[in-house]
Amino acid sequence: MTVTIGTPIGTGVIMTVTFAKAYATAPYVFIVPKKAATAAEMVSSKISVLSTTTTTFTIDSTTTGITAATACSWDYWVIE
Repeated sequence: MTVTIGTPIGTGVIMTVTFAKAYATAPYVFIVPKKAATAAEMVSSKISVLSTTTTTFTIDSTTTGITAATACSWDYWVIE
């Protein structure tokens, strides 16, 4: 999955991903950066999965916002 930030954003939700069908219980979600720029943003902006439900998960920044015009790409794994 990829998201491009048009203008700098502060802390909070970067994106919400909705599952194709609901899980019986909230699954574990792991994200892995697909490129060096994403890895660097993950470190500087403390990006991680903070909220997981049976139907969605969010990728959030917990400190500084992501740099403008940055395209962040991740692979993700969902384990129920």
